Amino acid sequence: YWQDIIARVAQQDPNFDATRYGARAAARRTFASGPEARNVTALNTVIGHLGTLDEAAAALVNRDLRAFNAVTNRLAQEIGDPRIVNFEVARQAVAEETMRVFRQVNASEQEVMHWKAVLTSSSSPQQLRGSIATLGKLLESRVDAIAQQYERTLGTANPARVDPGNRARLDQLIRQGDRTAPGALSPQEEQRYQELLRKQRAAQ
Repeated sequence: YWQDIIARVAQQDPNFDATRYGARAAARRTFASGPEARNVTALNTVIGHLGTLDEAAAALVNRDLRAFNAVTNRLAQEIGDPRIVNFEVARQAVAEETMRVFRQVNASEQEVMHWKAVLTSSSSPQQLRGSIATLGKLLESRVDAIAQQYERTLGTANPARVDPGNRARLDQLIRQGDRTAPGALSPQEEQRYQELLRKQRAAQ
């Protein structure tokens, strides 16, 4: 009887393996409403926030000299210009949601909050684009890791990928910020970037 049922199931699902049924059922549950589902939600949210941050950064119309930007933006804030406040709100939102994403790969709060410190309103346009693109690459690695985990466990394409619109926006942010451009990342920032990537790979 059970052999007949298993044979019928296998006809409907060529990847069906009775010995892995428990693991696949558990994976479906966690991708539907467990930690992985929440991680995908956080990814969608932070990518949207990152796009908003990029727009807020462009609205600052900064120059290459950080000291000049710091003084100009401080004066603008004093006279009620909303652009600096908008940037700070977006920066805080990105930092908080990034923590939710990378907490699952055991990244420390200090590591993640570092990116908030890097993304300052006094940075040059090139530095802002580079830092946003680098953070985008880290998020991209998390997107790919979740997809691989799903496909490795269930043997099918992952339906829980990020929203296509968010994926397109993420690709755009990565393209527009060349991480190798001069001034994009300091040696210390590069080291932190590589450390987060290492933890991401170790969690796969």
